Amino acid sequence: MQYRVNPFDVETAEGKQLFYVASGSPANLDDEHELFNYITNGVEAAAHFIQARLVDKSEQFHAPMKKLKLETCANMAVEKKIPTSKQ
Repeated sequence: MQYRVNPFDVETAEGKQLFYVASGSPANLDDEHELFNYITNGVEAAAHFIQARLVDKSEQFHAPMKKLKLETCANMAVEKKIPTSKQ
């Protein structure tokens, strides 16, 4: 078994390091950056929406919005394919 850090032990996390609660392992930098800055990303998306659809009217108001594609803790999940046996 690999060594894991207790995510609730504040002394082990230096600064603002993010740990996954389920595994106790540290988050990678992409996930950490996205999760710590989700408010900023949302404010920027809202500002773009207002500018493009209400002020400039360069996009139709009811046109679909592009998804932000933010990194989350779900990106750390391990996917494993189990082959089915022949019956």
